Amino acid sequence: MKIKLLLSTFFFIFISSLNVLTAHAVDSSQVVLNLKSASYQIGQAEEVYKAGQINEAKALVARLQPALVELTELHSQLFKALKDETAATLTAEQEKKLTIEFAKLRDRTNFLAGQVSMKQGNNMEAVKHFVQVVQSQRSTELGEKAYSALRDLGFSPKLSIADQI
Repeated sequence: MKIKLLLSTFFFIFISSLNVLTAHAVDSSQVVLNLKSASYQIGQAEEVYKAGQINEAKALVARLQPALVELTELHSQLFKALKDETAATLTAEQEKKLTIEFAKLRDRTNFLAGQVSMKQGNNMEAVKHFVQVVQSQRSTELGEKAYSALRDLGFSPKLSIADQI
């Protein structure tokens, strides 16, 4: 009975994710469903930004962000649904890893959104993005870069997170 419930929950979440992700696709032919595709598309957005095409980078980020937030949440939901089932322990661990990896991609996209906002002079919007990255990635290189950007904007003091830990 529990396995049947787990399978029906998994199926429901999977179908829901397809509906949501289709709405948040980068374009109709490239639905972001897996890490490789999402990472590739974020890389494209970063390259466009580095090439100085700020408006194009902003458009790519705006389309990627909702999908990555949703993917992170959906994998988290699957992990929570499966973690207490002995028969699904390995699957639950895979979902946990996917949750973490999609969160990293989500945060990379948030960081890029902050850079784009900063470049366009929308500092308040940039602060919001960088704070989200720091909240999620406190002790990582990306978190340090986001905190550094907050310092550059004058929002935070000139101490690094590492100095405070």
